Amino acid sequence: MATRAEVLDKLKTAASEGNIREAYREFEELPIVDQIAISLSPAVGDALAVYEIGEFGARGTKNIAEKDFVGALGNYGISTLNAISILPFFRLLRTAKTAKSIVKTPDVPEAKVKVDKKEFKEEPKKDLPIPKVEEFKPLDLKDLQYPGLQSTYGATGLTSKAAKFVNYNKNLPNQGKAVAFINALEKGGVPKGELRLLNIIDETGDIHPKLLSELEIRNPQGKITRQRLAEYIYSNQRGGALQQKIVGDNDLVASNRLKDSNMNNPINEEEATYHIRGLERQGAGTHYSNSPTTHNPHYVFDAKVDLTIPDSIAGTSLKAFKEGDSILSLGRIQSDYSSELSDLAKKNKRNQMEMIETTPDFRAWSNILENQGISIDMRGEMVRIVRQMPNTKPEKIRESFLKSAKAKGIIKESGIRPKNADDIFKTEYFEQIIPIVKAAQEKHPISPFIDGAKLKAGRQALDEYNKIVPKVNKLVKEKGELQDEAIALRKSGLTDDSPSISGRRKEINDRSAAISKEIAGLVPSEATDLFKGFTLSKGDLEAATGKPFTESLDKSLDEIYYDLEELGGGAIRQKYGPGTPGERALNYFNELVNDDSLTFSIGDGLSILKKATKLNKSLYPGVAIDPYAKSTGTEIAKLPVRSRFLEAIHNDYDGFSVDSAAKRLGDEGGSDNIYLQNLYDKNAPNEIAKILKELGADPKKYMSKLEDAENLQGDLARSFSGTYVKIDDELRKLVQEKGVDAFKDGGPAIKDNDLPEIEDMVLLDPVGSQGMSGILLAMMSRGMNPIQKAAALRPILGKYAKKIKDLEKAKQNYIQTNKATQVDKYAQRINRFNKDIKATEKKMQDVKKLYGQNLNTGGPVSIESMLAAL
Repeated sequence: MATRAEVLDKLKTAASEGNIREAYREFEELPIVDQIAISLSPAVGDALAVYEIGEFGARGTKNIAEKDFVGALGNYGISTLNAISILPFFRLLRTAKTAKSIVKTPDVPEAKVKVDKKEFKEEPKKDLPIPKVEEFKPLDLKDLQYPGLQSTYGATGLTSKAAKFVNYNKNLPNQGKAVAFINALEKGGVPKGELRLLNIIDETGDIHPKLLSELEIRNPQGKITRQRLAEYIYSNQRGGALQQKIVGDNDLVASNRLKDSNMNNPINEEEATYHIRGLERQGAGTHYSNSPTTHNPHYVFDAKVDLTIPDSIAGTSLKAFKEGDSILSLGRIQSDYSSELSDLAKKNKRNQMEMIETTPDFRAWSNILENQGISIDMRGEMVRIVRQMPNTKPEKIRESFLKSAKAKGIIKESGIRPKNADDIFKTEYFEQIIPIVKAAQEKHPISPFIDGAKLKAGRQALDEYNKIVPKVNKLVKEKGELQDEAIALRKSGLTDDSPSISGRRKEINDRSAAISKEIAGLVPSEATDLFKGFTLSKGDLEAATGKPFTESLDKSLDEIYYDLEELGGGAIRQKYGPGTPGERALNYFNELVNDDSLTFSIGDGLSILKKATKLNKSLYPGVAIDPYAKSTGTEIAKLPVRSRFLEAIHNDYDGFSVDSAAKRLGDEGGSDNIYLQNLYDKNAPNEIAKILKELGADPKKYMSKLEDAENLQGDLARSFSGTYVKIDDELRKLVQEKGVDAFKDGGPAIKDNDLPEIEDMVLLDPVGSQGMSGILLAMMSRGMNPIQKAAALRPILGKYAKKIKDLEKAKQNYIQTNKATQVDKYAQRINRFNKDIKATEKKMQDVKKLYGQNLNTGGPVSIESMLAAL
């Protein structure tokens, strides 16, 4: 089969000779993408459309002669469509229809079509149907690192998984839609936390405004190049995205604590603080009062020492190590920020429980159960289970409660015999408490983070409000002009009785009243509650008033010039200068309009609206979600473990270790053993295992713990307890080749053959209606997983499937009960059925495509497997 370029050349040559029939036959056999490309070529697309007007008209005539009415109408339809498609706007539509809808028929005599041959002779041969995208040039591995994490080990730092994916995945096209690249990043295992940190998506999951601005696209469907995306990620890794700062000897939180806890006299005790761009701290930070600006806003801090393996445990209790091996030991991980999140979550829980317990409906419910002999402990357990699964059916909640209460012995202790519990705890009791719990959870969610769905809705409300502003200000301007006209009429000296003005005055009054009513209907009364921060641009002011902005200021240029401020020590300066009078006036204007005031007075009792700039923070309690957030907390072990592991690799240590919970509890005192066990005995070892797996190494080969601890003498068991990693040349080589990512693998690593459809995803045009896009946006805001999304779409697909079935049935009924005596009428009716069926089928396919293109799908692009699982 001929290539696109060959067919394009043949079409140009054939068109210049006045006959494109043979070249058109080869054009029909091309893939749809190539047909679209050729159709976009100047002149050739128009010639194809002109040719098809006659060609498909002729085909339709032959179809009628052979009583192929459906085929005839299909060809006539294409012919009509092509007449429209001579306009450039319709070329793409014509090509798509040609590829999908042509009814193949035997050759018929070619229709005579007049073609302007000069147009093709003058067209330069170098014109290609699709602009060439420059070859992608990946960055070096060293350019994919977070530079703020290089302080301890020279020129090497933790790498960005997003940067590695964009630079090194060979399945990505060199150009495509922004949303398709983001979809590919997520499918490739890049965590959303890193996508947020790199300003690729915002905290609501939408494409980040900064990316739209810097890559100069209007929406997620905008085309970007892979090169620009790689450079954007590179620039966003800088500027303090992630930083490690070494704590000075005089500022150590607990000097010698790690040294005193080990028998082997460890050396080089060092602390480091880790910082994340945009992290919201709820407290000042209590550990680094001597250097508050440097270390207090930290995300997490750690402490490490150097250990030397003694002969008493080498090769036995630590089998992978020999005497004298040097170990970088991560002895302490702590986060004030994490404590703040915990405090917020506890406060939210208290508020939630207080709301539940003080609700009149709850009190009534509790009294009824108390009268039935159900104790306060059992009622508390019922509430706890409902809080865990509020969206589950009451029957299932009841089953979970009975299982939990029996296992905990609550039922037995209450005096209720287990066999009677099924009768006592009625399903209706759970039905009654569910709405009370859900209402409290809605108002007081336990998560310390801002609700992304509510924040997204707030931003949409802000955008909608700002769309109203120019409409209102246009009305205000009209009202001002009417006032000026009314003043002019009064100054004319004519009385109200004068026929020349009485009618006009009434029109002015009526229109002014109508404008006031229209403005009142446009401006939401709750705007000042929803938004805290408004602004007005110089251009918007001038558009609303029709005069220079300086004429709307409450100070003259001279007054602004002489407006001075004291600097201290008796020195003064111009408050809004230096600069030209206009520049000083603009500085004053900007200070004047950026506040919480909704309107700006333009005189004569008129005020124009200002655009909203900020949401009312009190309506969105909580802190911005951090890149390592999980559930109601944050995974503080990741940055210290990954950074210190990489430090051990590059500083030629023989091993890396993390202390055990027992060791840390003994060193630091306290009683929070469960927390320490999760952090040191579970989370940190799991993180080490993930690092090794990402490198392609077997954790079982490299990881070990102290064995036979009970047989060790003295404090050896405690001093060397923890998780160890043996570092050898093979592991160093893997790190050198791949780097260590700052974020864990967010999913399965992408394989070379795992994204065959990525290029198609990038090149696809938007499908579906705005309504369907809105449905999917709602799904994204709710964080639905792939099968949940499929379940949400199934009713829509079912509706379309039923419509197709009904149309097919109606079509067959029409064929059986009508005779084809009136050819045109019969054919039109049959074609109508076919057209409706095809349109409905297309809607089904559009829904499935939108499911696949959904930014947060996170699963297979095809919806079929998800529907099958349901």
